[in-house]
Amino acid sequence: MYARCLPNNRGYPLWFPEPSNRLPSSYIQDGLQIGDVGHVSARGRFNVLLNICYDQNHALHRRLGVTFNFNPIALDIDHEVDVTSNADPPACRDGHYEFTPSPNKGAILILPDGATSHDLPANERFRRVAMKHALEWYEIARELYGESINNGSLYLLTGFYKARSWSLASF
Repeated sequence: MYARCLPNNRGYPLWFPEPSNRLPSSYIQDGLQIGDVGHVSARGRFNVLLNICYDQNHALHRRLGVTFNFNPIALDIDHEVDVTSNADPPACRDGHYEFTPSPNKGAILILPDGATSHDLPANERFRRVAMKHALEWYEIARELYGESINNGSLYLLTGFYKARSWSLASF
């Protein structure tokens, strides 16, 4: 329900935002990154297959045994990625928030400690790589996770929010 309430179908909340322990320790520490390709499991975890910004010798690809047939995209995070920190969450009175819900459906996300967003506004290079290599990525998913991933179920991350704490409700 929450994902359907997001504007322009942007975003996907994860029940388990922590990376899998199958990933390299540096990847577990930093979490999901722009360029990650993967799918959301039935349990709500993003299963990373590969990252299109890293070459085949990167620890992520070596650990998962992934090989692919494209040149990685060179991404200058300092100049191409918009990073916004919201360290000051909206104020609440006495630890309580008040909401007026719509009559049919809705969702509420509270980020008491704020969040940091990373967004790649100019993502045409990413879109072209995805269009060219999507079938290959589905095959990698089948080999890594032993299951067919439905068409339209792979995601290429071009942005994300990270928060230390949150509360979520949908109705």
